[in-house]
Amino acid sequence: MAALAHYRTKDMSYTINGEEPNIIGSECEGFILSQIQEDFQITDPANVVYLKFNGTWYRLYFDGNTVFWRSDENVAFEPVNGNFDCCTTILNLNEMDGIVGSKLESIVYSSTESEVIAALAFSQGKTLELTHYGNQDVTQIKC
Repeated sequence: MAALAHYRTKDMSYTINGEEPNIIGSECEGFILSQIQEDFQITDPANVVYLKFNGTWYRLYFDGNTVFWRSDENVAFEPVNGNFDCCTTILNLNEMDGIVGSKLESIVYSSTESEVIAALAFSQGKTLELTHYGNQDVTQIKC
């Protein structure tokens, strides 16, 4: 039962697993995106989003109707792949205007029957919106 202590329910249609980091008001120091590719086609554009605040990398990802937050000071960004049938690609987005170097102003979660959305708003006017389609196990990203 100890593992459930970090499992918080936000509303009836989605949950947050792990501790949501205390990063509101902090400047984003890094932005890395992990994608899944199958047969040379991107099938999951935002499988895992890595954001760095206050010297710590945070992983934001989804499964079903659950939003996961994890932290790690030493995240390795080298994917391990055995073939081209299905592989992970890493995008270094540290130079994306309006995210890295901007302060995080808010994180807003919402959901529908088939989607969970996390919208991260930054001080330079950009919003990073992640929409997870649970029935397809795919996360789309808009910025």
